Amino acid sequence: MALSRIANSSIKTETSFVFTANVTFANTPGTYTNPVIDFSSANTVGISASWIIVNANRNLESGNNYFANTRNTLTLTLPTSAEIGDTIRIIDNEGFASSNNITISRNGHLIQGQSANLTINTSRSAFGLVYSTAGNGWLLLEN
Repeated sequence: MALSRIANSSIKTETSFVFTANVTFANTPGTYTNPVIDFSSANTVGISASWIIVNANRNLESGNNYFANTRNTLTLTLPTSAEIGDTIRIIDNEGFASSNNITISRNGHLIQGQSANLTINTSRSAFGLVYSTAGNGWLLLEN
């Protein structure tokens, strides 16, 4: 997995960084000039692939984050297939969800254990969904 970082307002994905540091590797202290640390197989936590601005109805993809443009009503459809731990985050970045609702279409999955779509009608809402199991479906991660 590549490590992502934000630089100059854009997301850069890199598999290694070069730097000088005083570090200890396996109880061997020393100064290493320009050691190369390979992050290509690193398990990154809390770093997502992308933030996408949504201006129209669309199918969502696990692992992505979405800024919902609520100047119009939106229907955002959850993925057809999901695995335990899949996540999706959504933010009402325009602040009009109270009048232009966001509908999260369940696409056959449960949401919060219920067989019903999720309607977001609070302006500036920000929340995440994580897929649990077929018996629970997508659960609110934060809200």
